[in-house]
Amino acid sequence: MSKGNQTTTARHAVQRFIQAKPRLVLLIGAGVSIPSGIPASGDFLSSVLSILTGDKETKSYLGALCDAERRDRKNASDFVRFESLMELVQSRVDPTLSILDYLTKPFDPSYGHRVVAELMVRGHYVLTTNFDNLLECACDSIEYAVSPVINQQEFLQFTQRDRTTRLLKLHGSLQRRIGGVWRNSRESIQATLRAISRYSMPPNIDRRKDKIVQIGRAHV
Repeated sequence: MSKGNQTTTARHAVQRFIQAKPRLVLLIGAGVSIPSGIPASGDFLSSVLSILTGDKETKSYLGALCDAERRDRKNASDFVRFESLMELVQSRVDPTLSILDYLTKPFDPSYGHRVVAELMVRGHYVLTTNFDNLLECACDSIEYAVSPVINQQEFLQFTQRDRTTRLLKLHGSLQRRIGGVWRNSRESIQATLRAISRYSMPPNIDRRKDKIVQIGRAHV
């Protein structure tokens, strides 16, 4: 089978899967934003560790501790989560988390972002660990108004009866559109990082009933 036929077959299989499920919960990780030019999580993590230490041995040791796929893990949770590392950076060297400023540069949504936006229009829900606003921009491109949930208070108030609330940003968001203008919402990241350990799944999303599909790498 040619590569073109394989791609067509795969797309049809995905379409059948989606059509067979009345509602999906998509868990979107950093991988979906890589085609847009945003660095992979490993590269970003390396930059963060370079800020914390200039010693190669220490950097390598910290990198291993942050590796969720490390072979010598004692259990599935035996690694330093990204939000924990960000809290360390914030408390020790970067109070405003300026290291994340790079993610506020103008990037174009990828094909994956646009597909996810279309799925939100069809009634499926999206949880993402990404700080960027590319999913919101993808929704703009198809004229779908989405009001993302980005902080703890909004998570607690989240209801699936609100059609515009299809996007839940588990780690907060660097920017939020207010009155048609992108505004700084960095405080949502700081608040969410402190609260993220208190819950693993927003209310009204049921792991037993809702089919959860992961796209890109994301740890919640």
